[in-house]
Amino acid sequence: MKLENTCSIITGGARGIGSCIAELIISKGGNVIIGDILDKEGQALVNLINKSKGKKRAAYIHCDVTKLEDIENLFKLATSEFGGAQILFNNAGVGEPPYPHVNFKKSMLTLNVNLVAVYQATLLAKQHFDSQLKLDPSKQFCIMNTGSFSGSKPCIEFPYYSFSKNAVLNFTQIVSQLKWKNIRVNCIAPSFATFLLETDIIKREASNIEKIMPLLKPEFVAESMLELIEDPNANGIVKVLEIDGNFIAPKIQMTSVRSELNKYAIKNKSKL
Repeated sequence: MKLENTCSIITGGARGIGSCIAELIISKGGNVIIGDILDKEGQALVNLINKSKGKKRAAYIHCDVTKLEDIENLFKLATSEFGGAQILFNNAGVGEPPYPHVNFKKSMLTLNVNLVAVYQATLLAKQHFDSQLKLDPSKQFCIMNTGSFSGSKPCIEFPYYSFSKNAVLNFTQIVSQLKWKNIRVNCIAPSFATFLLETDIIKREASNIEKIMPLLKPEFVAESMLELIEDPNANGIVKVLEIDGNFIAPKIQMTSVRSELNKYAIKNKSKL
């Protein structure tokens, strides 16, 4: 899938991985809609992009992904500014205080931002993409989810965060097998990275972490995402990006009710 002349929606796009994604897409000839709650940083990024390109290539809108209306507005803006979006980056995410210091309110925010919003945005994206397919059946689309290393190897200090990211990994592979016309779904799950040091997840341990191991650069994570988007055969791919830059693919075994019934029938020599 070529990025030139496409439009990408990026949640959590004001900084970190999100801003790196935006800059890479712009460099490849695409346009971006950036949604975030960091209005000052998000608008500054968009202003910088448009000024450097001499025309409107990016647009910003305040987006709290825990609010369905805000997510819907992302797609409305993509339509009004660039004729519609072809790529969705479910990138917004939050951390949590280490257990047992996390409270109910914090844990619910973690689940709503990291998981529920991904689910809602994905379904809205399908509707948005399907409307474009009615006009051009050959058009291609992609959804890219931002996971986490702790989604494949749960971290006991951050139970709700790990749960939310594990669900995103599974959701990615399930949705990719639903045979949505011309829509691919993939996920990059980075381990410790420099941008995480700005969040509450590991802020208190930042200096210790930097002393004992290398940290991923958000630019590298963004590049890894775009590689999957540009590969027309990449669908249902979940890549966990380790701190040394290597990829590992977690073994998530897919199944269905029919296949499980068939196995049981064969085992017991019965017929369905």
